[in-house]
Amino acid sequence: MSMIMLIRSVKLENIRSYINEKIEFPEGSVLLSGDIGSGKSTILLAIEFALFGIRKKHLTGSSLLRNGENNGSVELDMEIEGKDIVIKRVLKRGKDRIKQESGYIIIDGMKKAATAVELKSRIIELMGYPKELAGQTKNLVYSYTVYTPQEEMKTIIEEDEELRVDTLRKVFGIEKYNRIKKNSLILGKEFRKKRSIYETRTENLEKLKQEKQEKKKEMMQSEEMLKKAEAELKESGKELNEKKKLVEELEEKKRKLDEINKAVEMEDMKSGEKVRQAQEAGEKKQADEKNIKELEEKLSRLNMGKPVEMDERELEKEIREEEEKEKKLISQRSFLKERINSISEQLKNIDKEISGQEDMLKELSLKKQEHGKFHQEAAGKKDIKEKMEASEKKMREAREERQVLEARKKDSENNIKGMIKLDNCPTCHQEVPDSHKSSIIKQEEDKKAKFDAAVDNLRKKENTLSKESEELKAKIHEIEEKEKKMQGLRLEIENLQEKIKAAKEKQEQKAKLSAELENYEKKLSEMKDINNKKLEEKKGLMRKLQLYLNEQKERKYIFNMIEEKKKNMQELELQKNRLKKEIGDISTRKRELQQKKENISFSEERYAALKKEIDEKAEQEKKISTRKAYHERDIKNIKENIERIDEDISRMQEEKKKLGRTKEMHSWLTGHFLKLMGNIENHVFLNIYNEFNSLFEQWFNVLIDEETMNAKMNKSFTPIVEQNGYDVEVSNLSGGERTAAALAYRLALNKVVNDLMSEIKTKDLIILDEPTDGFSSEQLDRVRDVLEEIGVKQVIVVSHENKIESFVDNVIRINKNEHVSEVVS
Repeated sequence: MSMIMLIRSVKLENIRSYINEKIEFPEGSVLLSGDIGSGKSTILLAIEFALFGIRKKHLTGSSLLRNGENNGSVELDMEIEGKDIVIKRVLKRGKDRIKQESGYIIIDGMKKAATAVELKSRIIELMGYPKELAGQTKNLVYSYTVYTPQEEMKTIIEEDEELRVDTLRKVFGIEKYNRIKKNSLILGKEFRKKRSIYETRTENLEKLKQEKQEKKKEMMQSEEMLKKAEAELKESGKELNEKKKLVEELEEKKRKLDEINKAVEMEDMKSGEKVRQAQEAGEKKQADEKNIKELEEKLSRLNMGKPVEMDERELEKEIREEEEKEKKLISQRSFLKERINSISEQLKNIDKEISGQEDMLKELSLKKQEHGKFHQEAAGKKDIKEKMEASEKKMREAREERQVLEARKKDSENNIKGMIKLDNCPTCHQEVPDSHKSSIIKQEEDKKAKFDAAVDNLRKKENTLSKESEELKAKIHEIEEKEKKMQGLRLEIENLQEKIKAAKEKQEQKAKLSAELENYEKKLSEMKDINNKKLEEKKGLMRKLQLYLNEQKERKYIFNMIEEKKKNMQELELQKNRLKKEIGDISTRKRELQQKKENISFSEERYAALKKEIDEKAEQEKKISTRKAYHERDIKNIKENIERIDEDISRMQEEKKKLGRTKEMHSWLTGHFLKLMGNIENHVFLNIYNEFNSLFEQWFNVLIDEETMNAKMNKSFTPIVEQNGYDVEVSNLSGGERTAAALAYRLALNKVVNDLMSEIKTKDLIILDEPTDGFSSEQLDRVRDVLEEIGVKQVIVVSHENKIESFVDNVIRINKNEHVSEVVS
């Protein structure tokens, strides 16, 4: 499986000068060619942004998102260890800043959405970089192995030695040895603290052992006292149990006497209840005898004869039939009167409604004439509306064309202002000639003049079309007002027609109602008066019959009551006899209970004396138990103290062992480990320095082929150039020599870091940004040798030097026009 990382393409959308462009990167050496400021370096920044996201002060969202756009994105397609990787990051303009939105990563076709931080962590993992880089602002491994702007590398080799060495220690991973030494010193302090703690914790060990022996003696004494108390308690318990048995026998006799007394009380209660019940039965019997006499007297007074031989149901039937005839006659007369009144009222209303029919016919004729006149005037509305729409369309087209020209005019003005202020190229920092500036300013001013003339003509055209449109709108408005009036007239005509039609229908309805009224009046005059004399006679007979029937019901009720009272008197006599017998049985049982009571011997004085003796013995036993419990508690406390002392002794003995180990660890750490780390650090640092120095000399000699000039590095990795036997600082070299020194330093650093970090996947990828700034023609030729000797799978070079095109496998040309960069074939 391939262990390398290769870039296949990058797609930029609204990133700086790019609107929507995709750049393909083949394997081998690739040159990004174009004029200064054409957008070559933007591609490299986009690649870095896709990998690691925005970085405060170094790679901000405002430096990437195209001016005037709210959204932008970069999509990077690459291969890592044979996996197809696509990563996309998104920028969005907010109210006060440009922020990075969530993006996604696709690995072998599997897409996963992720936040900016999650994407960075996943990419660092895939590239084999140390995981701790995910939390750092700048990725030093990527910067010093894959891509560092050439000007930034010049700054690195000329900056403060201490700062540079500190940075390189982090890149080489040597910083970990310094961290180990610092952590070891911290650990040594911790060992000293622990030793002091362990010594404090174990200083009372011998004292605790002596205390344990004393506690054992105390426990033996308490155990003897406990045995004595237990013997006394046993003897006391025996005597107490004997006395308790005697008390239990007396209590049993007392219980039996109490039961007999309760039984006697219960029999007394029963006897009293039976006597009370017998008295109540006699009183109830006397009351019933009195009630029977009163009912017999009332029965003799009820002696009414039947008033009519007719059955009650037949009489009720005849009364109902007469009542139905009376109701029906009343209902018919009421209905006829209501219908006559209703029809008379309807005829009055109809006469009112049809009174204005002739006036409505005249008004209808006038409305139809006015409606016809308005209809002729509104016929030309469609043609006028089509003319107005055509005029407005031309006006919109003229306005849109004017706005486009004004925007282009504004761009020309901005280009003129920017060119006046521009002194150096923002990409390569070279001075821009005045002739070039004047030429561009002249072109933009000519464009601006043309735009001004065209804008004035379009404004005049807009004004003319606007006036024409307003006139046509006024005509249409006038026609629409007439159409509204015409709509109102149409509704009024329809309303009048409906009213005339309704009046004709009312005439027909009036004739029908008049005939119906005449018929109802005739029927009412023919109807007879109501006669109800026969009905009243039958109702009188019905009232007498009901009085007779009620009297018969009362006689039957009184007779039943007399029979029930006689039966109740018999039952009361039987109850009195039964109660008398039960009272005699109760007296017999009371005599038997009194005999049993006399047979039980019980002495209250003997019982009280025994109870007193038991209480005294119980109090004595309680005191012995208290003394026994005291000794048990004392023994328990002593045992717990001994156990606690044993735990403390065991813990202190363990702490004493830890004290010994801590002393050994502190001695080993301070006496051996720190020295070992220092030796390892020096050894690793020396190996890195030797390799770095050798590679730097090698690359410098390739780029600067002069016998009088050599280069090396001192122990702080500062480049030193020797010319004609004298040391020369890099800052005092010519521009091309400084660029050569920076490029040699960069290539050497790339090789050293790649060798140190065996797991990183970017070993076969390097990006060189303007590596030939200030090179002579001969130095440019040597770049061919550099590209051949680098020996990596993919080299991306950014340069505006045309000569380099012949050194590389592939050329991608970038052109910028009207502030928009694009790839040209």
